[in-house]
Amino acid sequence: MSVRILDNPLVMSATGMISAVGDSAIQTFTSVRAGINRFQEMPDVYHTLPDDPDFEDGEPLVASPLYYLADQRKKKAEPAEWLAYIAGLAFTEMRAVAHLELSDLRNTGLFLALPQKRTGWDESIQERFLYHFHNELALDSFLQNRFSYAGHAGALSLLGQACELLAQGELKSALVGGVDSYLFRSWLAPLDQDYRIKSSRSPAGFTPGEGAGFLLLEPDGQPQKRNTAVQARIKGYASGKTVATVPGLDVSLPETLSPLLDQEPRPPVIICNLNGETNRMKEWGYAVTRLGTKLGDPVLLEHPAASFGDIGAASGAVLAGLAPHFLAREHQGSSSAIIWTASDNGEKSAVLMSVP
Repeated sequence: MSVRILDNPLVMSATGMISAVGDSAIQTFTSVRAGINRFQEMPDVYHTLPDDPDFEDGEPLVASPLYYLADQRKKKAEPAEWLAYIAGLAFTEMRAVAHLELSDLRNTGLFLALPQKRTGWDESIQERFLYHFHNELALDSFLQNRFSYAGHAGALSLLGQACELLAQGELKSALVGGVDSYLFRSWLAPLDQDYRIKSSRSPAGFTPGEGAGFLLLEPDGQPQKRNTAVQARIKGYASGKTVATVPGLDVSLPETLSPLLDQEPRPPVIICNLNGETNRMKEWGYAVTRLGTKLGDPVLLEHPAASFGDIGAASGAVLAGLAPHFLAREHQGSSSAIIWTASDNGEKSAVLMSVP
Protein backbone atom coordinates (compact mmCIF):
# COMPACT_ATOMS: atom_id res chain seq x y z
CA MET A 1 0.00 0.00 0.00
CA SER A 2 1.32 3.44 -0.95
CA VAL A 3 -0.18 6.66 0.46
CA ARG A 4 0.93 10.26 -0.02
CA ILE A 5 -0.67 13.37 1.43
CA LEU A 6 0.67 16.49 -0.29
CA ASP A 7 2.01 19.30 1.92
CA ASN A 8 1.60 21.69 -1.01
CA PRO A 9 -1.37 20.58 -3.12
CA LEU A 10 -0.89 20.58 -6.86
CA VAL A 11 -3.64 21.94 -9.06
CA MET A 12 -5.67 20.50 -11.89
CA SER A 13 -6.00 23.40 -14.28
CA ALA A 14 -7.67 21.81 -17.31
CA THR A 15 -9.48 18.70 -18.43
CA GLY A 16 -10.52 17.22 -21.74
CA MET A 17 -12.51 14.12 -22.53
CA ILE A 18 -14.57 12.29 -25.07
CA SER A 19 -17.27 9.75 -24.31
CA ALA A 20 -20.36 8.15 -25.79
CA VAL A 21 -22.47 10.89 -24.20
CA GLY A 22 -20.33 13.93 -24.96
CA ASP A 23 -17.48 15.26 -27.06
CA SER A 24 -16.22 17.46 -24.20
CA ALA A 25 -15.94 17.42 -20.43
CA ILE A 26 -18.96 19.65 -19.78
CA GLN A 27 -21.15 17.84 -22.30
CA THR A 28 -20.22 14.47 -20.81
CA PHE A 29 -20.99 15.72 -17.30
CA THR A 30 -24.31 17.22 -18.37
CA SER A 31 -25.37 13.91 -19.92
CA VAL A 32 -24.23 11.90 -16.89
CA ARG A 33 -26.07 14.26 -14.54
CA ALA A 34 -29.24 13.89 -16.62
CA GLY A 35 -28.95 10.09 -16.66
CA ILE A 36 -28.57 9.95 -20.43
CA ASN A 37 -26.92 6.97 -22.11
CA ARG A 38 -26.27 5.98 -25.70
CA PHE A 39 -26.29 2.20 -25.35
CA GLN A 40 -27.03 0.53 -28.68
CA GLU A 41 -26.92 -2.83 -30.39
CA MET A 42 -23.80 -3.43 -32.47
CA PRO A 43 -24.37 -6.61 -34.52
CA ASP A 44 -21.63 -5.61 -36.95
CA VAL A 45 -19.07 -5.75 -34.12
CA TYR A 46 -20.02 -8.83 -32.09
CA HIS A 47 -22.76 -11.26 -31.05
CA THR A 48 -22.70 -12.45 -27.45
CA LEU A 49 -22.74 -16.17 -26.69
CA PRO A 50 -26.13 -17.84 -26.08
CA ASP A 51 -26.91 -20.11 -23.13
CA ASP A 52 -27.22 -23.10 -25.45
CA PRO A 53 -25.36 -22.65 -28.75
CA ASP A 54 -26.95 -25.83 -30.17
CA PHE A 55 -30.45 -24.36 -30.03
CA GLU A 56 -30.06 -20.58 -29.66
CA ASP A 57 -28.46 -17.78 -31.63
CA GLY A 58 -26.28 -15.17 -30.04
CA GLU A 59 -27.58 -11.66 -29.34
CA PRO A 60 -26.15 -8.48 -30.87
CA LEU A 61 -23.68 -6.83 -28.52
CA VAL A 62 -25.13 -3.90 -26.55
CA ALA A 63 -22.36 -1.34 -26.13
CA SER A 64 -21.68 2.36 -25.66
CA PRO A 65 -19.68 3.50 -28.72
CA LEU A 66 -18.53 6.90 -29.88
CA TYR A 67 -21.34 6.68 -32.41
CA TYR A 68 -20.89 10.23 -33.72
CA LEU A 69 -17.37 9.27 -34.91
CA ALA A 70 -18.50 6.25 -36.92
CA ASP A 71 -17.04 7.62 -40.17
CA GLN A 72 -13.63 8.12 -38.56
CA ARG A 73 -13.82 4.67 -37.00
CA LYS A 74 -14.06 3.12 -40.47
CA LYS A 75 -10.91 4.98 -41.52
CA LYS A 76 -8.96 4.11 -38.36
CA ALA A 77 -9.89 0.48 -37.79
CA GLU A 78 -6.58 -0.59 -36.22
CA PRO A 79 -6.65 -0.33 -32.39
CA ALA A 80 -3.45 1.73 -32.11
CA GLU A 81 -4.65 4.27 -34.66
CA TRP A 82 -8.20 4.50 -33.29
CA LEU A 83 -7.06 4.90 -29.69
CA ALA A 84 -4.49 7.52 -30.69
CA TYR A 85 -7.22 9.43 -32.53
CA ILE A 86 -9.68 9.58 -29.63
CA ALA A 87 -6.89 10.31 -27.14
CA GLY A 88 -5.89 13.19 -29.39
CA LEU A 89 -9.42 14.63 -29.25
CA ALA A 90 -9.39 14.63 -25.43
CA PHE A 91 -5.88 16.12 -25.40
CA THR A 92 -6.90 18.90 -27.81
CA GLU A 93 -9.78 20.01 -25.57
CA MET A 94 -7.55 19.96 -22.50
CA ARG A 95 -4.88 22.03 -24.27
CA ALA A 96 -7.41 24.63 -25.42
CA VAL A 97 -8.89 24.99 -21.93
CA ALA A 98 -5.40 25.36 -20.44
CA HIS A 99 -4.24 27.92 -23.03
CA LEU A 100 -1.07 25.92 -23.58
CA GLU A 101 1.41 27.13 -26.19
CA LEU A 102 4.20 25.01 -27.66
CA SER A 103 6.66 26.63 -25.28
CA ASP A 104 4.56 25.48 -22.32
CA LEU A 105 4.93 21.84 -23.41
CA ARG A 106 8.74 21.69 -23.48
CA ASN A 107 9.13 20.70 -19.84
CA THR A 108 5.99 18.60 -19.68
CA GLY A 109 5.60 14.89 -19.04
CA LEU A 110 3.07 12.53 -20.61
CA PHE A 111 1.51 9.96 -18.25
CA LEU A 112 -0.90 7.78 -20.16
CA ALA A 113 -2.94 4.70 -19.22
CA LEU A 114 -3.43 2.35 -22.17
CA PRO A 115 -5.57 -0.82 -22.38
CA GLN A 116 -4.37 -3.78 -20.39
CA LYS A 117 -2.87 -6.69 -22.31
CA ARG A 118 -5.32 -8.15 -24.83
CA THR A 119 -5.19 -10.14 -28.04
CA GLY A 120 -2.68 -8.37 -30.28
CA TRP A 121 -2.09 -5.62 -27.72
CA ASP A 122 0.78 -5.27 -25.26
CA GLU A 123 3.80 -3.01 -24.62
CA SER A 124 5.16 -3.78 -28.08
CA ILE A 125 2.39 -1.65 -29.62
CA GLN A 126 3.48 1.46 -27.71
CA GLU A 127 5.69 2.99 -30.41
CA ARG A 128 2.98 2.54 -33.04
CA PHE A 129 0.45 4.22 -30.76
CA LEU A 130 2.82 7.13 -30.07
CA TYR A 131 3.49 7.56 -33.78
CA HIS A 132 -0.22 8.02 -34.47
CA PHE A 133 -0.78 10.10 -31.33
CA HIS A 134 1.94 12.62 -32.16
CA ASN A 135 0.71 12.80 -35.75
CA GLU A 136 -2.80 13.62 -34.54
CA LEU A 137 -1.48 16.43 -32.33
CA ALA A 138 1.29 17.63 -34.65
CA LEU A 139 3.58 17.67 -31.60
CA ASP A 140 7.05 16.34 -30.89
CA SER A 141 7.80 14.05 -27.95
CA PHE A 142 7.41 15.28 -24.40
CA LEU A 143 10.20 15.52 -21.85
CA GLN A 144 9.05 12.25 -20.26
CA ASN A 145 6.71 9.48 -21.37
CA ARG A 146 5.28 7.02 -18.86
CA PHE A 147 2.65 4.39 -19.61
CA SER A 148 0.52 1.99 -17.63
CA TYR A 149 -1.11 -1.24 -18.80
CA ALA A 150 -2.86 -1.85 -15.48
CA GLY A 151 -6.36 -1.17 -16.80
CA HIS A 152 -8.85 0.86 -14.77
CA ALA A 153 -6.41 1.80 -11.99
CA GLY A 154 -3.68 2.93 -14.38
CA ALA A 155 -4.44 6.64 -14.84
CA LEU A 156 -4.77 7.46 -11.13
CA SER A 157 -1.65 5.44 -10.38
CA LEU A 158 0.21 7.51 -12.98
CA LEU A 159 -1.24 10.67 -11.45
CA GLY A 160 0.60 9.78 -8.26
CA GLN A 161 3.86 9.36 -10.19
CA ALA A 162 3.29 12.71 -11.90
CA CYS A 163 2.75 14.42 -8.54
CA GLU A 164 6.06 13.05 -7.29
CA LEU A 165 8.00 14.44 -10.26
CA LEU A 166 6.23 17.80 -10.07
CA ALA A 167 6.98 18.08 -6.35
CA GLN A 168 10.65 17.34 -7.06
CA GLY A 169 10.76 20.05 -9.73
CA GLU A 170 11.65 17.61 -12.53
CA LEU A 171 8.68 18.71 -14.61
CA LYS A 172 6.94 22.02 -15.18
CA SER A 173 3.58 20.31 -15.72
CA ALA A 174 2.15 16.85 -16.25
CA LEU A 175 -0.37 15.56 -18.78
CA VAL A 176 -2.20 12.63 -17.20
CA GLY A 177 -4.57 10.67 -19.38
CA GLY A 178 -6.20 7.40 -20.25
CA VAL A 179 -7.75 5.89 -23.36
CA ASP A 180 -9.50 2.61 -24.07
CA SER A 181 -12.05 0.83 -26.22
CA TYR A 182 -13.44 -2.67 -25.81
CA LEU A 183 -15.12 -2.57 -29.20
CA PHE A 184 -12.93 -4.98 -31.15
CA ARG A 185 -14.15 -8.50 -31.72
CA SER A 186 -10.91 -10.16 -30.58
CA TRP A 187 -11.03 -8.14 -27.34
CA LEU A 188 -14.70 -8.86 -26.62
CA ALA A 189 -14.69 -12.62 -27.19
CA PRO A 190 -12.54 -13.63 -24.15
CA LEU A 191 -14.56 -11.37 -21.86
CA ASP A 192 -17.81 -12.82 -23.15
CA GLN A 193 -16.55 -16.36 -22.62
CA ASP A 194 -15.81 -15.44 -18.99
CA TYR A 195 -19.37 -14.07 -18.50
CA ARG A 196 -18.07 -10.50 -18.26
CA ILE A 197 -20.10 -8.86 -21.05
CA LYS A 198 -23.71 -7.96 -20.20
CA SER A 199 -26.23 -10.12 -22.08
CA SER A 200 -29.14 -12.48 -21.43
CA ARG A 201 -26.55 -15.16 -20.68
CA SER A 202 -24.70 -12.84 -18.28
CA PRO A 203 -27.08 -10.22 -16.81
CA ALA A 204 -24.49 -9.16 -14.22
CA GLY A 205 -21.89 -8.31 -16.86
CA PHE A 206 -20.78 -4.83 -17.91
CA THR A 207 -21.67 -2.71 -20.92
CA PRO A 208 -18.45 -2.18 -22.92
CA GLY A 209 -17.66 1.37 -23.93
CA GLU A 210 -14.83 3.54 -25.19
CA GLY A 211 -13.46 6.97 -24.43
CA ALA A 212 -10.50 9.09 -23.40
CA GLY A 213 -9.64 11.74 -20.86
CA PHE A 214 -6.76 14.10 -20.06
CA LEU A 215 -5.87 16.24 -17.04
CA LEU A 216 -3.27 18.97 -16.71
CA LEU A 217 -1.46 19.04 -13.35
CA GLU A 218 0.89 21.83 -12.30
CA PRO A 219 2.05 23.83 -9.28
CA ASP A 220 -0.34 26.42 -7.93
CA GLY A 221 0.27 29.89 -9.38
CA GLN A 222 1.46 28.62 -12.74
CA PRO A 223 -1.90 28.39 -14.54
CA GLN A 224 -2.91 31.83 -13.28
CA LYS A 225 -0.04 33.29 -15.29
CA ARG A 226 -1.80 32.02 -18.44
CA ASN A 227 -5.16 33.38 -17.23
CA THR A 228 -6.29 29.78 -16.67
CA ALA A 229 -8.57 29.03 -13.74
CA VAL A 230 -7.81 26.30 -11.24
CA GLN A 231 -10.43 23.54 -11.43
CA ALA A 232 -9.33 21.50 -8.42
CA ARG A 233 -6.49 20.82 -6.01
CA ILE A 234 -4.89 17.40 -5.62
CA LYS A 235 -4.47 16.80 -1.88
CA GLY A 236 -3.37 13.18 -1.79
CA TYR A 237 -3.41 9.80 -3.44
CA ALA A 238 -3.19 6.14 -2.52
CA SER A 239 -2.71 2.87 -4.34
CA GLY A 240 -2.37 -0.78 -3.47
CA LYS A 241 -2.82 -4.33 -4.63
CA THR A 242 -3.76 -7.38 -2.62
CA VAL A 243 -5.02 -10.87 -3.29
CA ALA A 244 -8.62 -11.46 -2.23
CA THR A 245 -8.97 -13.58 0.91
CA VAL A 246 -12.52 -14.40 -0.16
CA PRO A 247 -13.34 -14.60 -3.89
CA GLY A 248 -14.69 -11.25 -5.01
CA LEU A 249 -13.93 -9.47 -1.73
CA ASP A 250 -10.59 -7.71 -1.99
CA VAL A 251 -9.88 -6.02 1.33
CA SER A 252 -7.49 -3.45 -0.16
CA LEU A 253 -10.23 -0.97 -1.09
CA PRO A 254 -10.98 0.10 2.51
CA GLU A 255 -7.24 0.45 3.20
CA THR A 256 -6.84 2.53 0.03
CA LEU A 257 -9.67 4.92 0.88
CA SER A 258 -9.27 5.25 4.65
CA PRO A 259 -6.13 7.48 4.81
CA LEU A 260 -7.67 9.87 2.28
CA LEU A 261 -10.98 10.00 4.16
CA ASP A 262 -9.04 10.87 7.32
CA GLN A 263 -7.89 14.13 5.71
CA GLU A 264 -11.39 15.57 5.41
CA PRO A 265 -13.53 16.97 8.26
CA ARG A 266 -16.67 16.06 6.28
CA PRO A 267 -17.24 12.97 4.12
CA PRO A 268 -16.31 13.67 0.50
CA VAL A 269 -18.24 12.75 -2.62
CA ILE A 270 -17.18 9.31 -3.89
CA ILE A 271 -16.76 8.93 -7.66
CA CYS A 272 -15.84 5.47 -8.89
CA ASN A 273 -15.84 2.93 -11.71
CA LEU A 274 -18.59 0.61 -10.49
CA ASN A 275 -19.71 -0.97 -13.74
CA GLY A 276 -22.54 -3.36 -12.87
CA GLU A 277 -20.40 -6.45 -12.26
CA THR A 278 -21.25 -8.40 -9.12
CA ASN A 279 -17.69 -8.75 -7.81
CA ARG A 280 -17.01 -5.05 -7.99
CA MET A 281 -20.27 -4.24 -6.22
CA LYS A 282 -19.45 -6.78 -3.48
CA GLU A 283 -16.05 -5.14 -3.11
CA TRP A 284 -17.67 -1.74 -2.65
CA GLY A 285 -20.23 -3.16 -0.22
CA TYR A 286 -17.42 -4.60 1.89
CA ALA A 287 -15.68 -1.20 1.91
CA VAL A 288 -18.89 0.52 3.04
CA THR A 289 -19.20 -1.95 5.91
CA ARG A 290 -15.57 -1.48 6.96
CA LEU A 291 -15.45 2.31 6.65
CA GLY A 292 -18.90 3.09 8.08
CA THR A 293 -19.58 6.74 8.91
CA LYS A 294 -16.30 7.87 7.37
CA LEU A 295 -18.13 7.67 4.04
CA GLY A 296 -21.09 9.73 5.25
CA ASP A 297 -24.75 8.95 5.81
CA PRO A 298 -25.96 8.75 3.16
CA VAL A 299 -22.89 8.09 1.02
CA LEU A 300 -22.65 10.58 -1.86
CA LEU A 301 -21.79 8.10 -4.61
CA GLU A 302 -21.41 8.64 -8.35
CA HIS A 303 -20.69 5.88 -10.87
CA PRO A 304 -20.85 7.39 -14.38
CA ALA A 305 -20.39 4.04 -16.14
CA ALA A 306 -24.19 3.87 -15.91
CA SER A 307 -24.20 6.51 -18.65
CA PHE A 308 -21.19 5.79 -20.86
CA GLY A 309 -20.40 2.16 -20.06
CA ASP A 310 -17.15 0.70 -18.79
CA ILE A 311 -14.28 2.62 -20.41
CA GLY A 312 -11.38 0.59 -19.02
CA ALA A 313 -8.06 2.42 -18.83
CA ALA A 314 -9.76 5.76 -19.56
CA SER A 315 -11.77 5.52 -16.32
CA GLY A 316 -9.43 7.30 -13.90
CA ALA A 317 -8.76 10.34 -16.07
CA VAL A 318 -12.40 10.74 -17.09
CA LEU A 319 -13.75 10.37 -13.54
CA ALA A 320 -11.18 12.80 -12.15
CA GLY A 321 -12.08 15.25 -14.91
CA LEU A 322 -15.76 15.02 -14.00
CA ALA A 323 -15.15 15.50 -10.26
CA PRO A 324 -15.00 19.35 -10.23
CA HIS A 325 -18.29 19.47 -12.16
CA PHE A 326 -19.98 17.13 -9.68
CA LEU A 327 -18.79 19.30 -6.79
CA ALA A 328 -19.80 22.57 -8.43
CA ARG A 329 -23.21 21.55 -9.75
CA GLU A 330 -24.48 18.29 -8.27
CA HIS A 331 -23.08 18.33 -4.71
CA GLN A 332 -22.71 22.01 -3.94
CA GLY A 333 -22.57 21.39 -0.19
CA SER A 334 -19.39 19.36 -0.62
CA SER A 335 -15.94 20.73 -1.36
CA SER A 336 -13.96 17.51 -1.82
CA ALA A 337 -14.15 14.22 -3.68
CA ILE A 338 -12.35 10.89 -3.69
CA ILE A 339 -12.06 9.18 -7.04
CA TRP A 340 -11.25 5.48 -6.93
CA THR A 341 -10.72 2.90 -9.63
CA ALA A 342 -10.15 -0.85 -9.47
CA SER A 343 -8.44 -3.07 -12.05
CA ASP A 344 -9.18 -6.70 -12.80
CA ASN A 345 -5.81 -7.74 -11.33
CA GLY A 346 -6.61 -6.33 -7.88
CA GLU A 347 -4.88 -2.96 -8.23
CA LYS A 348 -6.64 -0.01 -6.61
CA SER A 349 -5.91 3.69 -7.03
CA ALA A 350 -7.58 6.66 -5.39
CA VAL A 351 -7.12 10.43 -5.44
CA LEU A 352 -8.39 13.09 -3.03
CA MET A 353 -9.17 16.45 -4.58
CA SER A 354 -10.95 19.62 -3.50
CA VAL A 355 -12.40 22.55 -5.38
CA PRO A 356 -11.12 26.09 -4.76
